[in-house]
Amino acid sequence: NGNTLGWEDLPSGGGTPITTSWADITLNSQVAVGTLVHHGGATFACITAHARSTTGPDGDSTNWLILSNWGGAWSNKWYPRGTMVEQSGSPYIANQNVNRGDPAPDASNNSKWLRMDADSTRLLPTLPSSGSRNDKILRFDGNTLGWEDLAAAGSADGKVLYSTSAPVNTAGKVGDTFVRYTSSGISVYEKTATTTWTFRYVIDLTRLLPAFPSSGSRNDKILRFSGNTLGWEDLSVTVPKTKTEIGRGNVTIGSANRLYSSGITLPSGFNSDGRIFMIEMRDDYINECILFSGHQFSGLTASSNNTTTNTTNHFRRSIGVQTNFRVMYVGRTSSNELLFGSADPNVDPMPLILWEA
Repeated sequence: NGNTLGWEDLPSGGGTPITTSWADITLNSQVAVGTLVHHGGATFACITAHARSTTGPDGDSTNWLILSNWGGAWSNKWYPRGTMVEQSGSPYIANQNVNRGDPAPDASNNSKWLRMDADSTRLLPTLPSSGSRNDKILRFDGNTLGWEDLAAAGSADGKVLYSTSAPVNTAGKVGDTFVRYTSSGISVYEKTATTTWTFRYVIDLTRLLPAFPSSGSRNDKILRFSGNTLGWEDLSVTVPKTKTEIGRGNVTIGSANRLYSSGITLPSGFNSDGRIFMIEMRDDYINECILFSGHQFSGLTASSNNTTTNTTNHFRRSIGVQTNFRVMYVGRTSSNELLFGSADPNVDPMPLILWEA
C-alpha cells in the first residue's frame, strides 16, 4: 500500500475465478468487487466497483488491491511495487517500482528491495515447491504463518486485520489476527475474547542489520555508526594505524642499576584498557624503541632514583646496542614522571620521545 507492506482483509468474493489478464476486460465495462486479475506479473483484487479505464491496477490503488506478486528468481527487468523475488537463497520484496538496470536486491547500493529474512523473526515459511506456487498466499492460522491456496484462504473464518493504529477492542472476532505497523516495528495481536486483543510479539525494525557486503568481500568488515547511520566499513579504514606524541625529554644515566628522571610525564588515564605506548631513544649508540602497555605501570611502586634491585619499582627491557645488548629499566614517580636506568652508566644526555600507539 504505497511504500508500506502489511496485512489487510481479503476482499469478499475470494475464490472468484481469475481473469486471464486485466487487458482482457473491455474498456469502460463494469468491474465487480472481488474480481481477480493478472497484470504485470502480479495478482490484483477489485475493491471498488468501477468502469474499466486505461489505468492499470498497478497505478490505481483506489479500485485495485495487490494480493500476491511472486516474481520467482530475480533478473534484470522491470518489477512493480510489492513484487517478491528470490536471489542467492533469500527472499526480497520491492518497496517501489523497480526499473531495468536498477541495482540487484543484494547490492550494497540497493534502495528498492527489502530483504525479508534479515531478522530470524521475519523468515518466510519454506517456499512452496517450484511449479505449485501459483496463487499461493501467506496467511496466519492462529499463531502459525504458512502458505495457502488463495481460494481456500478467501473462505476461512479467521481474518488478518491491519492498521497503523492500535487495535480497537470491538473490532474483529475471536481467532482473528491484528498486525500493527509503525516506523519502528510490527506488532502482532490475537483476538482471544470478544473485546480483548492479546499482544503476541513484535518485530523491531530498528534492529535490522544493514545489507551484508557482497560475498567474497566480507573479510575484516565491521559495523560502525557514522553519525546516526549504521553501516559496514573496512577495519583498516575505521581503525587507522597512527601514533600520537605525548612528550619529549632527556635522561642522563650516571650510575648503573639506578633510576633517573626523564622530564616526561605519563598522560592521564595511562593505565586504561587498550592504551599502548612506545619510548623512542636516540644517541650515538642507541637508536631503539621500547613498546609497553600502560597497565605495566599500575603495579609499580612509585620511586625516585631508587636502586633497580627493588623489582617492584620498575620493569626491564633488553635493547640492541650495536652488536651487544643493554638492559634498560623503566619506572615512574608518584607524579607519574617516567624514570629510566640501565645496567651500564651513560653520562651523556639521551634524548627520549614518548608516543601513544
